[in-house]
Amino acid sequence: ALPEQAFYPVSFKRRNRMIMTRFKIEQELGDDTYGVHFWARRMKPRLEEKEGGVPRGGSFMDGAIKKHGIDPSAAPIPPKIKVEKAPVQDPEFRAKLAIEALKGDLSIDGLSRKYLVEPRVVKECMRTLVDAAPDVFRNKG
Repeated sequence: ALPEQAFYPVSFKRRNRMIMTRFKIEQELGDDTYGVHFWARRMKPRLEEKEGGVPRGGSFMDGAIKKHGIDPSAAPIPPKIKVEKAPVQDPEFRAKLAIEALKGDLSIDGLSRKYLVEPRVVKECMRTLVDAAPDVFRNKG
């Protein structure tokens, strides 16, 4: 067993700093650091929802990816498959989901995780609502 600094120099609470450019994580690494844990279960959704699937250029994670010759687009990690636990046949639920999707505050994947449905269900609900009220959703730009 080794001290935390060996593989966990960046705490769970500070994990997002590894994908942000304004933090210099390298300053937290020491001679007794052998590796850096990326907290993948929590970092992956953040990267998908807020960063377009890749860390910001110039961040610690971006540097690590480049240093090790990793091309994130060559082998993307598939999204976690969820068992639908939501009432996907309920018209009120489908309307609520469609409205949330059209507001655009969360990505399709973000809504999928929030409401525990497959992304295709979010898209179906959105299309159904737009098709039902085309005058409301017509692009006026």
